[in-house]
Amino acid sequence: MQQFTAFTLAGALALATPAAAQVLDHADPEIVADVARGYGSVELSTDSVGDPLISGRIDGRRYVIWFYGCTDNANCKTLLMSAYWDGAPPNALQRVNDWNSNKLFGRAFVDSDGDLSLDQALTLEGGVTRANLDDWFDWWRLVLREFEDEVVN
Repeated sequence: MQQFTAFTLAGALALATPAAAQVLDHADPEIVADVARGYGSVELSTDSVGDPLISGRIDGRRYVIWFYGCTDNANCKTLLMSAYWDGAPPNALQRVNDWNSNKLFGRAFVDSDGDLSLDQALTLEGGVTRANLDDWFDWWRLVLREFEDEVVN
């Protein structure tokens, strides 16, 4: 009788697990795009090699999500959010160095064209939940805002 009760309880808990707790072990472009829509406009397309690509806006700022580690243009293991600003403000290298030395999220650099770039990666190796993915977008939103305030402007 005790085994039956424990089995029944374990089964009930498994059924009660919310959909948000579903573990994603690869980047499903539709799920990523759906979470991104909670933060602004989104367009799902493909890049030059056929891997998924998301273009979006958060608080008016354009960004893209590159999908890496894909097998046959699917089952991608890593996401990279990127944003770009044409040109660089005075003292850009010092500002970028200060940003990179003081911030945990968002890698900044001045690209070969002299434009400001910011990115943030997420690996799905081992799996992440939809809640983790949503949290990653929320951090990206905050990073974009702080970067514009502290480095761009």
